[in-house]
Amino acid sequence: MLGARLATAALEDRHHPLPPATGAPSLLQRLQASIRADQPPSPHDRPVLGADDRSLQVHSCHGRARQAEVVRDAITHLLAADPTLEPRDVVVLCPDIDEMAPLLHAAFGRGGAEPAPGDDAATPLGLPALPYRLADRSIRQTNPVLGAMAEVLALVEGRFTASQVLALAALPPVRERDRRPRRARR
Repeated sequence: MLGARLATAALEDRHHPLPPATGAPSLLQRLQASIRADQPPSPHDRPVLGADDRSLQVHSCHGRARQAEVVRDAITHLLAADPTLEPRDVVVLCPDIDEMAPLLHAAFGRGGAEPAPGDDAATPLGLPALPYRLADRSIRQTNPVLGAMAEVLALVEGRFTASQVLALAALPPVRERDRRPRRARR
């Protein structure tokens, strides 16, 4: 029924053109323009990076924890260099947010909360916290009870082994259930 309504609905395609760039375009602006125009890069057109162009940066890091620290440092430098830039203007993308979440919490500070006035040691490294918010986390990471229920449903699909049952019992919601005080029956 909803599909029939959607099929008959009038669709409107809106295009919002970008304002013309002033001055020489940055490397990021040129990359964005070629993506918008659906043009592959020409093998003969090597991009020339201006001396002050920091629009696109590539860092080599030896591990994921170091990646989180380098991202934090880069954002801190950008915020210090441009007073009009705010933390809410910055978006960081990564392929597996669930894997990076604890590392980002350690690098950026206490769970995304604004630091208290005069609180300079909000991260384990003694750096001031940066406000942030993680998006697109899986339901298993944000709600461990639902993650345990998903494991139970996976077990019910077929025969399961003793190690699968023990793994289920080791999940925090199941493991901590036995520690709660029981009510006396009347």
